[in-house]
Amino acid sequence: MPPVSFIEATGLSELTASTFGGATPAHARTGDVLLAVVGCYDSRDWNQATVGPIVASGITYTIDATRWSMLSRQVLTSGVLMLMRHIVDDTEPGAWAFGLTLASTKKLQGALLLYRGVDKESAIGSTSIATVTSAASVLLPSRTLAKYSDLYLGAAYCVTSNPAQSSVQASARYTAQDPGGTSSIGVFDYRPDVAGATGSVSTAAATSQTFRVASWSLSSDAVPVPNGLDPGVTPGSIGFFGPTLADPT
Repeated sequence: MPPVSFIEATGLSELTASTFGGATPAHARTGDVLLAVVGCYDSRDWNQATVGPIVASGITYTIDATRWSMLSRQVLTSGVLMLMRHIVDDTEPGAWAFGLTLASTKKLQGALLLYRGVDKESAIGSTSIATVTSAASVLLPSRTLAKYSDLYLGAAYCVTSNPAQSSVQASARYTAQDPGGTSSIGVFDYRPDVAGATGSVSTAAATSQTFRVASWSLSSDAVPVPNGLDPGVTPGSIGFFGPTLADPT
């Protein structure tokens, strides 16, 4: 089972009073997994009844909830973090958009993250959300990985200001700061290469603020072994019997 690979990220932002969206990552290819990580204020929700397309700033955005699934929606007072999944196909649009249940996105921050090697079928692993109050050192909740090749994904969504976010322990895959000074987000992944509990993943903010933090575990794809062979046995190695280049019979 090869580990999950991060490919690219693009930002999600408000398009209209009741929609948000962003460009499809340029390196997306059929079979990749596209994840939408979204932080909103006042517990807003993805309005899956919204239809499109819509045009904003000359860009056409596709809205099609049938091609996305909600993996996780974690809610606390004045804050929600959502994780959605889409499998890239050969009709991939240049940009995606989503509806919101309320008429204002209000502090929305988010990203589209492109991964290769994520299990396309299984539900998301365990998840949780917590509040971190008045802190510059932010701990994202621990997750338990079932396999060494699985991935930890976490997000820190600030609802009081717009501090820059970073991490030494994890890889910052997307960070954004609201120029209006009211919110910021950091999306991080971490691959310890061992199964079991990850422990809390440490991130840092430029100033002490209040955050909503959530984390998820992503299962890696199971790669079948051809013909039921032991993965340690390759054609031509000791103990291998069957067709070879020298004797194709």
